[in-house]
This record gives sequence, structure tokens and C-alpha cells, in this order.
Amino acid sequence: MTSDGIFEEYVRIRDGIRYLSGGREYSREETEELLRSPDPFERARAWEMLRGGRAGAEDALVALLGRALSARQARAAAAAPAMDSGALLAAAASLRGPLLRALELKAGRVGASGFSCRDLRARLPAPADAQMPLAEALRRLGLILDGAVEGGRGLIMEFFPGNRLLLEGDVPLCLRPDPSSPAIVRLPESFRGVYPSDLPVIAHELGRAVQSDIASRAGGDGEFRPVFAGLIGHFFEELAWSGLIAGAGPHAASELAFDRLPRLAEDFLLVPAVLEFEEESSAAAAAGTLTPAFITGLDKEIFTRWLGADAEGAGFWTREGALFRPEPYGSLDRLAGRFLPLALSRGGRAGAADLEAAVADAAALAPADWLARRAPGGWTALAAAALDTLSVLE
Repeated sequence: MTSDGIFEEYVRIRDGIRYLSGGREYSREETEELLRSPDPFERARAWEMLRGGRAGAEDALVALLGRALSARQARAAAAAPAMDSGALLAAAASLRGPLLRALELKAGRVGASGFSCRDLRARLPAPADAQMPLAEALRRLGLILDGAVEGGRGLIMEFFPGNRLLLEGDVPLCLRPDPSSPAIVRLPESFRGVYPSDLPVIAHELGRAVQSDIASRAGGDGEFRPVFAGLIGHFFEELAWSGLIAGAGPHAASELAFDRLPRLAEDFLLVPAVLEFEEESSAAAAAGTLTPAFITGLDKEIFTRWLGADAEGAGFWTREGALFRPEPYGSLDRLAGRFLPLALSRGGRAGAADLEAAVADAAALAPADWLARRAPGGWTALAAAALDTLSVLE
């Protein structure tokens, strides 16, 4: 538990909310899962449940948010210098139009007449014959990585089931049992059968483990500034998506791109919106003007601008747990951390020394210096690289 207990109190309030439909109570997890359904009627039902369910908790959440923001401001003074959000938000804003157009295209594939926020995480119907055994998935991933990273297949073999890859738990996770042991990857039991869109998920955790191993060999503890924590993980994830799409036919490539769209929309639409919300509400907290009425207006203004008119009143901030963590790490690091790995995809096939140098720079440099060294065009150039991931939908 944090010394403040703020996040724990947020979790207590959040998880205590019950969402009603058809005479039945649903938990938050059940309702969020309905929002991922391929069925548009289930998504519409879940959306109304979420919008109505938090109605008695908002005053308590506003008070808690004020405490979290005040605690964060006090701690930020002792943390590393913050990045400037202006150029970063501008880079994300340049992706807004293409992402919303792509979401409009996807709407038809998930049975909607046009994009709505309730469809943000909707899954495409998955054909049963698309699933493959985990061993085959790792073989395919090894071939993809080998084309982009020296020794890519060898990296995969290090993590083959029974070596450093375990099937247990509920979510994909990279962890290091102790400082003297190599990192391991843990995948859910359900990953015995893998869909193509699961390969980037596996690649991400493998990349995090590779980054941790590199840091350990260099004498580090594997801990990085939050902006760099997922550097090689996001890089490997990017390689996996690019390899899958490049090796697919036109229809399969567009389906894969649509499968990826919810994550891209979260990274480059929702996270920037939360960042703006965080900055504006922090200023209000410092000025003593953080009230439920202020939050309601801010919620409407910011999330509608980033996600469209039906975001009004959706209360995205109430479901964004990072806002209630008193630690200085927040949406700014999350957004920058998603852009920075794109700089690693621009230099051709990467060697082992290239990965080691990128990780060493992440340990030694401030984000601005890392960016200047590896992406002279700045956030604008990295936004252009992000646009490339949407080109298959044009």
C-alpha cells in the first residue's frame, strides 16, 4: 500500500460500483468485457451501464483526485525534471484525424453504423481456424523477429515453454524472480491456443525481458525511468505487427490492422486526453478550484475534443486509475514511452549491439537527450512513423 492509501481508496470505490442491467448486477470486469464484445447490442448495453453506474461515486472520486494530484505535485519536485507536454500533445493530435477515420472504417466491421466510444475496444469476430498452438506461434514470431533483429529466432528459443516462458496467471507479464536470475515471461493458460493478434502481445513481454537482461548484464538493476520501461517491449511489439501485416494478403492485413486499432486509439487518443485532463485538473487543484462542476465541464471539453461528441459525460477519468496514483509517473510518460520506441524501427535490421546501446542510452540519458540522439526530427518525426501503422487501412 502506498503511504497515502489514495490509490487503494480509489480501487475500493471503483470496485464497489455495481452496474445494473436486466435485473442483474455486473462487476466492473464483467462490464468492461462486454464493451469488447463483437456484438453491437452488448456493447451498447455495457456503455449505458458504465455511464449510469458511477452516478453516486463522482463526488468522492473528485475529492480523492484532488488528494492524489496534490500528493503528486509534492513528490514531483523531488523527481527528475518533467518533459514539456506541448510538442508531445501536438504530435498525438496529428494522429487524431487518421485514427478517427480508421475507427469509422472499423465500425462497419463490428456491426455499428458509425464510430461510437462504446466501440473503442470492440473485438472483430475471430475465425476458429485462425488459432494456432503456442509452439507454432513462437516459431512464426521467431521468423518475424529474425528479419528485423539479429538473432531474433535465438531469442525466441531462449523463452520456449519450459525454459523462460510459463503458462500461468491471468495476464501477460514479464518479471525477474530475483536480481541474480534472468527475466521470465508469464502468459495466461489460454495462450496454449494463440491468434495472430496475440503475437505482438507475446513479443511485447519478450522485449521487456530482453531489456531487463541487457540492463542486468551491464550491471544495472533493470529499473528505468517510466518513460523507458517498455522501450524494447514496444519495439518488439511494433516489429511483430509490421511482420504480420507484411506477410498477409490484403484482406488479412486489414483485419490485423483493425485488431490493432483499439490499442492505437488508447495510446494516441485516450492517453493524450487523460494527459490534458491531468494537467488542467492539477492546475485547478493547486488553485483550490477542483470541484465536481469543474470536473464535469473539463470531462466534456477534453474527451469530446479527442474522441467525439458521444464521449460527453462518459467519465473516462473515473476509470483511469493512473490519475489516482500519487507517484509522479503519469500520462506524460505513458504517451512519450509509446512514441520513443518508434525511433528504433527506422535504422534497418538491428544487431545485438544496437539493442544494448539503446538500453544503455535509456539508462543514462534524459528523454529529451535520448530523442535528440535517436530521432532528430523530434516528436513530429515519430508521429509520422506512427501514421505508417495505419497505412494499410487507407
